Amino acid sequence: MQNPNKPRPEQEAETLLPRSEGALALAPTYQNPAATLTPPPQGDIGSSSDAPTMGDFSHRRPAPAAVLLLGSVVAGRYEILQGLGQGGMGTVYKAKDLELDRLVALKVVRPELAQDPAIIQRFKQELVLARQVTHRNVIRIYDLGEAEGIKFITMEFVEGQDLCSLLAERGTLPPAETVEVMQQVCLALEAAHAEGVIHRDLKPTNIMRDKSGRVVVMDFGLARLLEGEGITQTGAGALIGTMAYMSPEQALGSHLDQRSDLYAVGLIFYELLTGKEPYKAESALASLLKRTHERAAPVTALDRTIPASLSNVVSKCLERDPNQRYTSAKELLSDLDRWQRHAVAAPFVFPEVRTWARSHRRWMGVAAAAVILAVAGLLLDRTFRPAIGQQQVAAKPEVSLAILPFRNASGDTALDWLGPSLADMLSTDVGQSSHLRTVSPDRLHQVLHDLRIAADSSVDPAMLRRIGEFSNADTVVWGQYARFGDQIRVDATIQDLKHDRRAPLKAEAASEKDIPRAIDALGEAIRQNLSVSPEVIKALQASSFQASSKSVAALRDYNRGVQLLREGKNLESLKVLQLATKEDPNFALAFSRLAEVYSALGYDSEAERAAREAVDLDESLPAAEKYLITANQARVAKDYSKAIAEYEELAKVSPGNTEVQSSLGGLYENTGDFDNAQAHYAKVLQANPSDIGALLATGRVDIESGEPQKSLDPLNRGLSLAIQVDNQEQEALVRQALGIGYAQLNKLDEALKNYQQSLEIKQRLG
Repeated sequence: MQNPNKPRPEQEAETLLPRSEGALALAPTYQNPAATLTPPPQGDIGSSSDAPTMGDFSHRRPAPAAVLLLGSVVAGRYEILQGLGQGGMGTVYKAKDLELDRLVALKVVRPELAQDPAIIQRFKQELVLARQVTHRNVIRIYDLGEAEGIKFITMEFVEGQDLCSLLAERGTLPPAETVEVMQQVCLALEAAHAEGVIHRDLKPTNIMRDKSGRVVVMDFGLARLLEGEGITQTGAGALIGTMAYMSPEQALGSHLDQRSDLYAVGLIFYELLTGKEPYKAESALASLLKRTHERAAPVTALDRTIPASLSNVVSKCLERDPNQRYTSAKELLSDLDRWQRHAVAAPFVFPEVRTWARSHRRWMGVAAAAVILAVAGLLLDRTFRPAIGQQQVAAKPEVSLAILPFRNASGDTALDWLGPSLADMLSTDVGQSSHLRTVSPDRLHQVLHDLRIAADSSVDPAMLRRIGEFSNADTVVWGQYARFGDQIRVDATIQDLKHDRRAPLKAEAASEKDIPRAIDALGEAIRQNLSVSPEVIKALQASSFQASSKSVAALRDYNRGVQLLREGKNLESLKVLQLATKEDPNFALAFSRLAEVYSALGYDSEAERAAREAVDLDESLPAAEKYLITANQARVAKDYSKAIAEYEELAKVSPGNTEVQSSLGGLYENTGDFDNAQAHYAKVLQANPSDIGALLATGRVDIESGEPQKSLDPLNRGLSLAIQVDNQEQEALVRQALGIGYAQLNKLDEALKNYQQSLEIKQRLG
């Protein structure tokens, strides 16, 4: 148990939170004149986890319970062997049951509680509930007894440490050990919840681990049936529970169910991994208030070596809205089991990355000390988590189309926004089919950046070949536009690089308000000039859509905001997207993108609100746009299973969109489902063998799968391409992965060389 001379701060701060005015009085102190309590030695352990709770009658230390002499016998049956400590409900002793010849923990109930018949009756009810839960990970309650005016409870004695003292001793636990502990806690809660019992006061001092590694959950003294009242209150409107581990709904006096226990699991999980509380504040009350309106920083923000997939599990437990948490201990246990299986198969750790928002990544530098440790085999870095498997990939589409940003030939800077916007809107206006792969605007932006091609560059044959090579496109559309009075004229060219054919395309808009109609006309012209069958053209027409807004000003700001988002200029993007939503309050996709920017900037509450707004507005939208919006909302809320389901639907209506496949790969990574991540990353690479990110992912997964030799081929191909286009960010990441691969192969010189080169690049880039 915890050293009684060093109480935890949150325990010292625990107090009764009245919801109505009134004085709180202490019951008179009671002492058994015939006994004195020998204080327990430091580090003494047992089943006493009874730290003060909000159910205590004072914020001061509780009045002592009756104290018993060591060697004395209670009720003619229980020999007192050792004092284990004093808590909110009473004093706990290690005792021997002389009748059954076994050790027990004997808790003497505090006199002010023992003298209240109503409270004793409630304790009896709670003991009945606790005894309904029979599981190896739940402490066994034996009896509530009375002798010589002393009320006491007997229970199973556990020789071990509570998690509080374990944390005090070690600071943190490694992820694998933490998962093993939390798996057993989940098993205990699963058994309790199956009986309709919630704990309501789960905390590190109520969880013990014995010498064999068995974990037990204790003190169901505050538990109640899900549909019953239990001992919810001790007075007029007073809350019961330990403030530091209380869920937001418990703090607000709202309805509680099993998800409240899972929130406490998240708090404990967080503390075991990081050694810190997620809502650290000057007082337990301030901490409690913070968690009712703030989202906890992910554990990876405190320690990047913690696997991101595990961090996501913790974050889901800590969602303020119970509907966003795990629905049951069984569901949480399933994710922990899945993580554990993959952790055993993939012992190397890499840094988290959001594969669905490449322009928003925060690239983590490697410390010089980590380089040395990595070469020694102690790899502290975490680069990525996906896995590429041997599953078959879909057949290659007949046509791969890249639509370049259009050039402003009018000299009117007020129309600069239209260049990238034309390309973006045409990419969805052309339509989607398994026979057509349209290079996503995000991917094309990266290709143009790698090739050092400005958006307003004049196109020549050599440039087209380079773009085709790096985007894996065989058909390219480019062009320019100019204003003549109010009229806007667009002149474009579609070139089939495979068959060396080109065709001129034209469209006119009577004014800016007429631009969406002109884009429709240009999209139809592109469809008619693709090397596909009439049946495919019909399918493309049926799936065609544009960002749904009737406001040209909103479309302009939306597309400007998206462009800034791709360039990583999140703050600028935020301002422009906010304008777009004001110009058209019904622009669902603009709200969805706004949520993405808020999330990238760490404004979680605003991100959730914008995402919900987008979902509320998407009823009449095309299927592809609707799936994108709902998937983004689920992703912002960290509901990865829902996000995966929506992206899978989006993949059906946009089968050639590799950004969708990449997003799915990333989402499956975050849930630890590496087999499915394999299939989607493989599709990305098959669509474009020159995709540096996909080559890097392939190599990383080979390493995690225990095949470092196999990783060298894709990683070296990725390195060659990164050097060729002078993409230093990617080069640094590839070299880091190579360092890990070579270290696993015990080629330490090669590992050191790649780590050093990666580190030099990262330091240079800042």
